[in-house]
Amino acid sequence: MTRAAQQGFTLLELAVVTTILGLLAATSLPRLTKAFEVARVEQASAALHSIWNAQRLHALEFGEPANSLETLAQLEFLDDGVVDAEEPFVFSLHARPDGRWVALATRAESRTWSGELRCDMAGALSGTITDGDGQDVTPTQP
Repeated sequence: MTRAAQQGFTLLELAVVTTILGLLAATSLPRLTKAFEVARVEQASAALHSIWNAQRLHALEFGEPANSLETLAQLEFLDDGVVDAEEPFVFSLHARPDGRWVALATRAESRTWSGELRCDMAGALSGTITDGDGQDVTPTQP
């Protein structure tokens, strides 16, 4: 029987293709998970920037920054989605009596990634999200 008359693939051919696909998946999976985390960090950075803008609006309107995210949301300076977020980041606002404040985004609901991002009164972003295996993600400045 000639090769042209055969139909289908041999078991060896299928095993080789499966092995190659497995190797490609194993080498690309860490890059893919990091790419997803970069997108999550950028989304959290945008939310922190929204908090910063809301605080600026509050200070212009009332002469001082707000003490909580809930206050900013009630005044419709900030979207309720930021206040109610539980994953992948939880947002909080820490205000001091002297008028200084910092907005935080804490990584939540992940067995792999952890860390915290900050936005200070000047709008500067800092912090790092890490997976514990040497992969770090830092926010980009807007």
